[in-house]
Amino acid sequence: MMRHLLFIRRLLVLIVALIALVGHARATEADKGVLADLLSRALSSETTSVSIGAVDGVLSSDASISDIVLSDRNGTWLKIDKVRLIWNRMALFSGRLEVDQLTIGHLQFLRRPLAPATPPATGPGSILPELPVKVIVKQFGVEELSLGEPVIGVAARLQIDGKATLGPPSEGLDLTLTSKRLDAPGEFKAVMTYAPATDKLTLAVNSEEPAGGIFAHLVNLPGLPPAKLAFNGAGRSTISTPSSTSRPDQTSGRGATSSSRGRARGGSSRSTSVPASKGWRPLSSARSSLGRRR
Repeated sequence: MMRHLLFIRRLLVLIVALIALVGHARATEADKGVLADLLSRALSSETTSVSIGAVDGVLSSDASISDIVLSDRNGTWLKIDKVRLIWNRMALFSGRLEVDQLTIGHLQFLRRPLAPATPPATGPGSILPELPVKVIVKQFGVEELSLGEPVIGVAARLQIDGKATLGPPSEGLDLTLTSKRLDAPGEFKAVMTYAPATDKLTLAVNSEEPAGGIFAHLVNLPGLPPAKLAFNGAGRSTISTPSSTSRPDQTSGRGATSSSRGRARGGSSRSTSVPASKGWRPLSSARSSLGRRR
């Protein structure tokens, strides 16, 4: 997960810098080719190569990036057919990157990428990038996200919508995200704010799925029952790039697990502990109700 966040962080910084650099009204085809090549080379790493087919449209207002492919030595692990960015170039003069619409067409997450031979060296600091401008995305969406079975244990197709604002450390991130399954029932909603300057995080998550859903596979719930998750919290957080691996308290469960309670088939009560991710500390207990199989 941390590798994915760092990749997104690097992508944000690069897109802001390059579009501001070459986003004039009359960019030539050569400019667009250079931009595609720069993005490909800058996003590639020791273990992952990134190829970009083309950059099209009017870079100063309505740009598209097509045929994005991420690969490692075992082959392709992520594909995006098209990304469209509708933005207001004039807002740059006010210190803002203002995006009216960011749309991803079909994103295929085929499998998890290979881990690097040596973990990247990271020091303490926020995972959020410090951008030269404030980024306001009024609307973003993924028309179809296809998750391959190797990713979380079950294949799934989803649609994602939301909005986001990323400002200086004093303001941080303000994110609203909704998702629904396209191939089965299931919904997910999340609202999050995080200010690196004060290390303050607020988070509200709600999801509901039938038996065999994404959440049940993700946390390996016994029997993969229906699940309804509600999480609300506010306070200080450890949402930073860790300089060392933290170990959750396995005795008290504080900062280590979330509790799920419900009734399994036959009426017996069941409690399932969901481990927290390394480097994160829950702000309040997450409640999941496990439904009865029918």
